[in-house]
Amino acid sequence: MKTQTLRSVVDPNEEEALFPWSLVDEVFDLIEERDARVLRYCDLDTERSLCGSRLRYFDEFVRFGLGKFGPVSALRTLTRYAVLRGGNRWPILGRLRGMYTKGDRAPTIILQHDADRFPDRTVAMAQREESRGLKSSCYVFVEHAEKDEAYELDVESLQELERRGFEIGYHQNAFERADYDQRRAFELVASDLDWLEKRFDIRSFVPHGGTPSPSGLNNDHLPHGGRLEPLLWAYNGKCILKEYTWSDGGIHKWTPMDPRRFVRELAPGSRAMMLLHPQYYGDRLRHDWEKLPISREPWWRRLWGLDT
Repeated sequence: MKTQTLRSVVDPNEEEALFPWSLVDEVFDLIEERDARVLRYCDLDTERSLCGSRLRYFDEFVRFGLGKFGPVSALRTLTRYAVLRGGNRWPILGRLRGMYTKGDRAPTIILQHDADRFPDRTVAMAQREESRGLKSSCYVFVEHAEKDEAYELDVESLQELERRGFEIGYHQNAFERADYDQRRAFELVASDLDWLEKRFDIRSFVPHGGTPSPSGLNNDHLPHGGRLEPLLWAYNGKCILKEYTWSDGGIHKWTPMDPRRFVRELAPGSRAMMLLHPQYYGDRLRHDWEKLPISREPWWRRLWGLDT
């Protein structure tokens, strides 16, 4: 792994941008306006989790909202979760949403950044957050799955961010790099974590949504075992629970809603996660933007002044 020394963030790949930095600034301003509680994944109390598999964080979610775990609190949480998550999909639940969207309790937002490419942009994104007193969880590879992809971490800048309160986590792509051989993947996980843990306080990981195997396996199919077991599985698979999720991942296939609208519409007292991939943000629109589904969205076109 090659690393870069501390330097100013100058991105030579601005042509890759899909969203302008101005959108990030607006989103962060709206988070401030809503007085939202912004957390990192490592702030969550998962040490007392009792459940396993996909439910291993259910009791954390109950305690997060109601302060204690028990049959009544679990039922109340499940009902609220079903109503808020399914209200837009099923009319019968939609009629109940008003019962769970009243009150003045601010929402909670977990900000997540996956450094799939151009990891310098993750540093730039975090600097924008820090200027507003926000913190996030940032996930990095040790090695890119595509051998010809340049991927160099500015370790000193990331360490400085960690000292200032940001979380640096492991972006697990070992299963893909191991050609989906589980034994070899766990060997790569151990090697990756040896490298990362010498430099950062690694407390959580996120599987990368990489190139799947012919049989449909992806990084999130690697079991939560071995060196991964003590780490919080933050997203993609057997992850924490939340009522709302916004992500710009998979943007080549589908279109996310306007993130400003997402923040405005969060129910009081709810928990949300926002995943922003920093490689998609810059000041110059990429040349092939017309090939993407989002190019037909009026709100997105207005960001770049395409309809003027």
